[in-house]
Amino acid sequence: MIKKMILFLLVLVNFISAYALEIPQNERVDYWIKEFSQNRRKFFQRSIIRSGLYRETVKKIFDLEGLPEDLSWLPFIESGFNCSAESKADAAGCWQFIPGTGKAYGLEKGTWKDQRYDFGKSTLAAAQYLKKLHGRFKDWELALAAYNCGPTRVNKEIKKSGRDYWKLDLPWETKNYVPQFYAVLKITRNLKKYRFNESPLTLKSAQLKEGSHSLRYIASRVLGVDYKTFRRINPGFELGYTPPGEETVIYLMDHWDDSLLAGFGLLAKKKPLRIN
Repeated sequence: MIKKMILFLLVLVNFISAYALEIPQNERVDYWIKEFSQNRRKFFQRSIIRSGLYRETVKKIFDLEGLPEDLSWLPFIESGFNCSAESKADAAGCWQFIPGTGKAYGLEKGTWKDQRYDFGKSTLAAAQYLKKLHGRFKDWELALAAYNCGPTRVNKEIKKSGRDYWKLDLPWETKNYVPQFYAVLKITRNLKKYRFNESPLTLKSAQLKEGSHSLRYIASRVLGVDYKTFRRINPGFELGYTPPGEETVIYLMDHWDDSLLAGFGLLAKKKPLRIN
């Protein structure tokens, strides 16, 4: 009986360590908890609402890759779960990949599409990149810092100051990156305490048959939905059309009637798996 109890506790500890990161208590984390819950409440609430569209998919992909579930909140820090986000450094999408890193992890960028904006494909790329960084640094704080400013810079600072993330002389953004992430974890674990609302939004996918299809036509004429909203969740199509010569996955709000796509003969014969 005692042996079974010990085995159960070991399994439980391993499960908790895999899915729940321990949040440190320090001034840098406390600062961002206050900042998000007070001064940046509107941004935080908008990001929470957007997270409902994407986070379940992130969780599934990360689970398949063996990553902690808590990391599914990382797009909050990267983009506020905004898949249309762009930066001055030419980073793009929910995970803010720069072109070089995106290409290294299989995200195509061409005339018709930029897969850095495709949250499904970019999430898989992010999972693989984070997994590689953790394999290199053996520490999630260092891995997250490397995701933000690059492994070369983090490794350089480790050689000078040791492996304690909190003591490294990193760029301002990277110094705040991990504290911001921990603050998001702290708040999202108890939204009611901080008086935030959960997201009512969910997303689904549909696979279009081969051909170059107008996104405006699909939104306005087929689905009868707001084109700007449609484009916000399908931002990776550079010319407003799906690429010719291939079947294409698009994303839809869960309450949109995707049977209309079939009625207009737009669906591929084989339907994709639901993303949530």
